[in-house]
Amino acid sequence: MIKIDLRLFANLSGFLPENSDCFPVENNTTVEQLLRKLGIDLEQAKIIFINGEKKSLHDYLRHGDRVGIFPPVGGG
Repeated sequence: MIKIDLRLFANLSGFLPENSDCFPVENNTTVEQLLRKLGIDLEQAKIIFINGEKKSLHDYLRHGDRVGIFPPVGGG
């Protein structure tokens, strides 16, 4: 197991677990697998940052990563 610092923004914040600052995930977990574990529709994760760098659903998480996930932005 590894632990990540997880942040979910806007309407995704309702999926944030209590222990989000030290959230345990299995080794070799991708962002996609994390979202599925949290019950978040993949279409709702439009912008993904890991340690301040833009990443994709296919990137792997490492121990200590800071993960931020943003939904699509609405407006007009």
